Amino acid sequence: VGARAHPGFLADFADFARRAQAPFSAAEPSPALRLGASAAAAAVGRSGRRQWLPGGATTEEDEEQLVRDADVVPVCLAIRSLARTSAIPPPVHLDLTGQAISCEGAQTVAAVLQVGCGLVSLLLRRTRVSDHGAAALGAALGGSTLQELDLGECLIRDAGLRLFVKGMQVHGSPLALTTLLLDGNPAGDAGAVELISLVEGPRRPPALSVLSLQPAPPLALCQEVQAALRVVCQLGHIALRGSPAFGTGSGCGGGSAAVRQEA
Repeated sequence: VGARAHPGFLADFADFARRAQAPFSAAEPSPALRLGASAAAAAVGRSGRRQWLPGGATTEEDEEQLVRDADVVPVCLAIRSLARTSAIPPPVHLDLTGQAISCEGAQTVAAVLQVGCGLVSLLLRRTRVSDHGAAALGAALGGSTLQELDLGECLIRDAGLRLFVKGMQVHGSPLALTTLLLDGNPAGDAGAVELISLVEGPRRPPALSVLSLQPAPPLALCQEVQAALRVVCQLGHIALRGSPAFGTGSGCGGGSAAVRQEA
């Protein structure tokens, strides 16, 4: 496709190839393809930390090693090809935490999710997926095998959560999804109410057992929305990760009357 292959991903594929050729193991009968570990290591400079910083700032050192949107295209094509040519497609874990990924990269991953590529874990925390990327992923989850989705600290606002939820309500929810992390985003009460409607509605991911939704400071969910979120999670046997103690958030003000009524 004319795109360079990121050296970190090449190292991950090489590691998978070595494990796939190893003798059969009852502990891991089908080796998992774990992508992102080598890319993450390559993106750590001599300072000992990931170079892609919250808010999009980077240091000059080792900036070339960051995974970018263009790097996602060849790796997604390789994942799709592997799923089509393998007798038993391996489970795929894609970790892009802290990399220089925007909504364009998220849209590329979303396109692959729709074709049954075996992706079971997708970690996009501290990237710039934003509203458009969240919308694309929400619309693509229905037919996927995804079990874990981390969209924490991804610059997703209320509008993005609404589109994310709408995508699943229209196109279906992933049957295997157990963990959905959305904390640390600049989304408030309106976005939380959208997610509450998903959790208590007929399109809820049936296997969902872990959820996080605490917004990025200084935003905080009002008491009414917190209470509603707690109730629906308790009824659905969903662990609410990172939830503050009940009643610590401020009450919904007059400007949030519609949100308060819906919650």
